[in-house]
Amino acid sequence: MDAGDIWATKNFQLSSGLSKVEVYNSKVSEVAEELVLEAISKFESGSFTPEKLNYENPTTKGRLHRTIRLADAERTINWQK
Repeated sequence: MDAGDIWATKNFQLSSGLSKVEVYNSKVSEVAEELVLEAISKFESGSFTPEKLNYENPTTKGRLHRTIRLADAERTINWQK
């Protein structure tokens, strides 16, 4: 889960029977494009204040994870291989 402010959000229906790749290459990509344009428009207006992400809100999905750093053992690049 990202910890940044919320500039735009949208719920959408998924068609059953689609693979994860098909979902991301269709509906998710389309909605992401719409939301980016919406966020740009809100930013350009100069009057929009984004919503703070509130993990205390019971309707907030996901949870905050600690920041992953390169030094984390499972994330360290082994340059010898």
